[in-house]
Amino acid sequence: MGKIFEKILINRLKTFLETNNIIPQQQFGFRSQRSTMNPILELQTSRFTNLKECTIAVFLDIERAFDKVWHDGLIYKFIKRQINPKFIMLLDSFLYNRSCRVKIHNTLSQPVNIRTGGPQGSVLSPILYSVYSSDFPFADAPRTKTRMFADDTAIWASHRNPDRAILLTQEALRRAEKWTNDWRVKPFPLKSQSICMSYPRAFTKERKFRESRLTLDAEQIPKQNTVRSLGITFSHNCKPALKRSETASTSSTTSVAVSAAVTSKP
Repeated sequence: MGKIFEKILINRLKTFLETNNIIPQQQFGFRSQRSTMNPILELQTSRFTNLKECTIAVFLDIERAFDKVWHDGLIYKFIKRQINPKFIMLLDSFLYNRSCRVKIHNTLSQPVNIRTGGPQGSVLSPILYSVYSSDFPFADAPRTKTRMFADDTAIWASHRNPDRAILLTQEALRRAEKWTNDWRVKPFPLKSQSICMSYPRAFTKERKFRESRLTLDAEQIPKQNTVRSLGITFSHNCKPALKRSETASTSSTTSVAVSAAVTSKP
């Protein structure tokens, strides 16, 4: 009965969220007529629109995002968005007064109250995270973008001057850092990845990127020559490194669109 009740709740909640534009357009996760291809194509579009520029991209790793949603903060955000008070009361009842115990051999621990996240395996958890992260400082300027698919977060900036691209990316990271600290979300800088994407002859841009420091919570984000995100591989020299994930179920139409974006010439 609990699973059926959750599905009823999520269907009504999704309808309300979409009708009232509560989930930002930059969030593509678990939404109708959207898939992992949307943020990938947006990054590809930025790269190939700015052919002679340097694109710095950072792919953030968030520690157990669905399990770390702060209950009080989530309820506050539902109230702030004027979601039906009856639904908020249901959500409050759904989240609070939960506890867990750990058993090791024949020893059982005392109950521990759970103050973050939803129940394990709950279908509500992803959409609750989408609401929780709806006020994330999304960048949507001509040269700087932020896109999400659920908790997978990509930030990138393009500029002819690599120093400027690095600066724009770091400014977006600072805003993201403030949000994560304010809302008790824990990013993993050392498990996050950064990449400088430019054409093979742009050795100066690559060198400046290698000498730079992109940081989050005072930790330097590792630099890579290739980064895999949402089943797609991005290469530092803009070679057609896009590969279909073995587990991804993308349509043939989308695959053709990605292939065309990669192989197109200026």
